Amino acid sequence: MKLSNFIKLNRAENTPLYLQMTYQIINAIQMNKLALGSRLPGTRKIAEDLGVHRKTVVACMEELQAQAWIEVRPYVGSFIRRPESGFNQYKSQAFKAPKLASFNYK
Repeated sequence: MKLSNFIKLNRAENTPLYLQMTYQIINAIQMNKLALGSRLPGTRKIAEDLGVHRKTVVACMEELQAQAWIEVRPYVGSFIRRPESGFNQYKSQAFKAPKLASFNYK
């Protein structure tokens, strides 16, 4: 499976590449383009296919794992799954609104 069939990165966009990848993989799972239980290629292979640094792919995989979209089995691989309870399951910092400073204008 080539993830480049599902992922189109826009380097001019303000969204970091790893989040673009994350959102597009989630979208592919939700649209059943990536089957539950299927094994994802390794990070080196994905990086090569998409023309990004391996650390970008690792960040994407960590994000997907934090959101429970993949299950990582050491020495076996990463497998597609769905979060059991939707957004309540997410532990990612990426989905938390940033704290804004309050200003008192006079």
